[in-house]
Amino acid sequence: MQDEAKTVERSSEGKAQMDFITRMGRYYNTSLVKGTQNATDYDEDVANMGMKFSFALKKYEEVVEMLKFYNLPTTQSNIDYLTGLGRGTALFQDIYGRTAAVRIHPVYKEIEQAFDSSTSTEEEREYENKRQERIIMGG
Repeated sequence: MQDEAKTVERSSEGKAQMDFITRMGRYYNTSLVKGTQNATDYDEDVANMGMKFSFALKKYEEVVEMLKFYNLPTTQSNIDYLTGLGRGTALFQDIYGRTAAVRIHPVYKEIEQAFDSSTSTEEEREYENKRQERIIMGG
């Protein structure tokens, strides 16, 4: 997995390494996961992206770009859906273009804590967790 992969690919050596890993990964039946915060980072590679995950976006321009990236229509309902995703929920698209929201549940609490980049207080997190539980339970 390479977070902020576009930064690595800016140098000729980084680009060559990422290309090598991608091609050899297919040969060895493994994958390179490229992480980024911007849908526009991979305009030229969109056709090669197997699976895509997008967590909630707040800026209209980012949402429009992500919908293009997913090859989904830019409708108000799609915009509202993508901006309204709860914490831990992502819009997922598989290699066949099937798209759905998925909820990410880390197996171990330590994994969730290790990847938590939130600046929320403990009280805010507790409130959000309870809110998500109510949404899941339909209440």
